[in-house]
Amino acid sequence: MFVGSVSADEIIPGQVFLGNLSAALSLEYRQQHGITHVLSVCPEYEPTKRDHMMIPVDDTEYDDLLVHLPRGCDFIQAALDDGGKVLVHCVMGVSRSTTVLAAYLMRLRRCTPAEALSFIKSARPRVRPNYGFLRQLDVFAECNYAPSPENPAYLSWKRRHKQEMTAFLNKIVDTTGIIPDQLYLSDDFPEDTHQAESLLAMLGVTHMLTLSPASKVPPSSLLTSCENIVMSPTRKEELLLSLPAVCQYISDAISGGGIVLVHSQAESKACTAVSAYLMASRGISAQAARDKVEKDMPLFNASSTFKRTLALFEACAHKPYLEHPAVQQWLFGETPTPPNGLADMNPNLTAAALLGAFNHAQRTKHELPILASTSCKPACSAQSVETDRSCQRKRRSLSPRRTIISCADEVKLRATAARLLDDTSLDMTTFGQALGALSLQSSAKGGKQETVRAPRDALVPEPHAVIVQSG
Repeated sequence: MFVGSVSADEIIPGQVFLGNLSAALSLEYRQQHGITHVLSVCPEYEPTKRDHMMIPVDDTEYDDLLVHLPRGCDFIQAALDDGGKVLVHCVMGVSRSTTVLAAYLMRLRRCTPAEALSFIKSARPRVRPNYGFLRQLDVFAECNYAPSPENPAYLSWKRRHKQEMTAFLNKIVDTTGIIPDQLYLSDDFPEDTHQAESLLAMLGVTHMLTLSPASKVPPSSLLTSCENIVMSPTRKEELLLSLPAVCQYISDAISGGGIVLVHSQAESKACTAVSAYLMASRGISAQAARDKVEKDMPLFNASSTFKRTLALFEACAHKPYLEHPAVQQWLFGETPTPPNGLADMNPNLTAAALLGAFNHAQRTKHELPILASTSCKPACSAQSVETDRSCQRKRRSLSPRRTIISCADEVKLRATAARLLDDTSLDMTTFGQALGALSLQSSAKGGKQETVRAPRDALVPEPHAVIVQSG
């Protein structure tokens, strides 16, 4: 049998010690600390004397340690009642033995599992029971510290145990190592505190980066840092623009010796983030980064958005910004500035957002005429040289009660509206044509303010009305 270095700590002064197999096998260590009884929570050290007890369980999430806890607690208490000192151990002195000692403290002091583990960690910081044993400590309390095949709480746990452990272990399997011992990726992070702690401990994660939508990360003493980047689901450029900050966070963590887990429930976002980091840190192309991620994640289906975002990140030399021509073309299509006239604008507009653009103009103390109005249309043609002069002539011919925004401001307003509406999917061609027709009618009537409702098939919400100001 291999005997490594002794590792043990005094948990209850003068009474109980917690350590590894080497400590139990070391006669010198036991004599030095006056240890009279040994509780082995592993099958590797079979007892040969009455003052030595063994609980033969393995350190896996599926093993049932719960049913043995009362016997282990009784052994510790009997040894102390006789004035002895107890060494509780397993192979590493981290998981199984810690669970038994925590159960003893819970029964003795009527404390919670968290309080018992915290007390043990204060003397031996390395302890960390696996998730299956953490759950069993909860059930130990539910069973009133007396689990048995006849206890209803024990039977209920026993029925669910295997399924719960399989679900947890699947979360670990689904966590992909992009750079071993440095960078991991996950789209399914547990919100249960015990599961989260166990997963982080198994992977050694010290830093966590989440991209919305993401699971809520429970507070953990294992994490040095946890950053969350919140993005609007309708603003497709936000992920691209956040990538420099993502790369910097991962780089700082890894250079400091940390291990990073990138998590998003949208797997494509997490893959985009780690791919961008590979591009920036290794100086590789978008295609090479994609190949690396797709190799590590054979089931990942690379979407067009994933590919396009990485291509833009590369086109922007890893420093994307909103005004970059490539980003503008991506957002607005071939013509970054929307063309003149509502009927000619992006047909993928929603009525609610369009009315929001009108409200925006009013809040800035501009009264927007119909965007397809013939009174302004000639001045906003492609002949930019005559634009301002033509607009000035039109202003002089209009009533002083009406304020007309400049052509430049109008174009900016339309660009803003188009940007807000770019990701919607309703076909507003009919609505644009209807407003264009209403504009012609209002110009012919002259001088009177009218309230006009767009046709029902134009998809305008019923309570809203568009105010048409005629000259």
